[in-house]
Amino acid sequence: MTYYSESVDEIRAEHIAEIDAFASVLRNNRVKKLSDWDDTSRNVEFSVQVDFDTVRVKDEQGGQKGQITLSGPHNSRRLCFLPPVLLRFELPDDYPLKSSPKFEIESYWMTEEQIEMCRMEVNTTLKKNEGIIVLFSCYYSLIESVKNLNITFIDLSTVSTQTEVNAQELFDKNVAVYEDLLDDLYDGKSVNCMTCSAYVRLPETFRFIKCRHVFCKTCVRTYYQRLVNRPINNHFLCPHPMCDTEAEQQVIKECLGELLYEKYDRALLEKCIRESGELFPCARRECQKPAQILDKNSNLVQCTFCEYNFCKLCGRAYHGSAECKIKKEEYEEIMRIYRTGEKEERIALNKKYGGISNVEDLVSRIPKMEWYTEKSKECPGCYAFIEKSDGCNMIHCIQCNVNSCLLCDEIIAGYTHFNEGTCAGRLFENTVSNAEAEL
Repeated sequence: MTYYSESVDEIRAEHIAEIDAFASVLRNNRVKKLSDWDDTSRNVEFSVQVDFDTVRVKDEQGGQKGQITLSGPHNSRRLCFLPPVLLRFELPDDYPLKSSPKFEIESYWMTEEQIEMCRMEVNTTLKKNEGIIVLFSCYYSLIESVKNLNITFIDLSTVSTQTEVNAQELFDKNVAVYEDLLDDLYDGKSVNCMTCSAYVRLPETFRFIKCRHVFCKTCVRTYYQRLVNRPINNHFLCPHPMCDTEAEQQVIKECLGELLYEKYDRALLEKCIRESGELFPCARRECQKPAQILDKNSNLVQCTFCEYNFCKLCGRAYHGSAECKIKKEEYEEIMRIYRTGEKEERIALNKKYGGISNVEDLVSRIPKMEWYTEKSKECPGCYAFIEKSDGCNMIHCIQCNVNSCLLCDEIIAGYTHFNEGTCAGRLFENTVSNAEAEL
């Protein structure tokens, strides 16, 4: 298109028409007036915000999924695309017939050298298009020149030195305009998935709140369902390859479904328990929530969820000072794994009993447990081991002051227990005195 009008009013109207056409293909509010366009004594001045969300920097392998690091004086921020810049234009009255537009590039993150390189590219575009309208060409020339720079790291301390603007102010400003652009992008009817690059409707996307990355639900589901079938050592992160932001649990739950999410949640819980040193999985199989040591000296552990009290060594109901009650087959298996077991078996054993120190403590007690198991019985009142050396089948526990029957292992009131029921007349059944035993 070439202007042929000669009157100032007609040229001014054609300038405004070109700007309106330019603005119509951009996002809303990208073009702003910098002068009164009705004032014919001044040139038409305006700015256009140049967005780079379609520009993907290359990663180390040459792919298009790299990410930019915005480095401030006290912190840094990972960006999935460069923050916008402003391109300022001033249109002389004899543009485009005799003159080219005057322009300036304003950026809160580019160095002087980078701005100069972009300025040279835009000037080259102006020279190639003398005599014709050129606003679109300048706009896209700037985008291409920034793309060719392949910027992956922005050091705001350098920019601050060159512009004499506080680096923290620059950091805050860049983050603000970047997040405004993310919000603006997400307010549209469809967005570009950062994994597969497909345009998808908003209801079919996940937007990660902290980092504001946006992906289609299909890509996120596929990504997390693959991860959950591998060893889980940490919380799932945003799928962007350069983002270390933890994903929201609601997103993970929706992607995995109830069964896989339970597997994921359990794996994280087990990791937390392993690393804490102060937590154990609840001994109740139907619970398995974190339990904490209440008394290290007595091995008392209480579940924080169901409040079940159990022994940290044997995992059974808490039995006070009484020795752990472990079946012969079970402690034989413990000893086998402890002495000659495979690495995976030893890891599982340590996990079951809350760490290697507990296993070693348990192993040191096993010989004593074997003796107790063979030579004594467990008091039904306090679970302490009781040895019967002589006398009848009623035994008294000095630990809890309870009388019990050695035949049926029930707590009894006294000798009347042997007058009725299954134990009637059996007070002295199978009893041998010490003197007889010695003979």
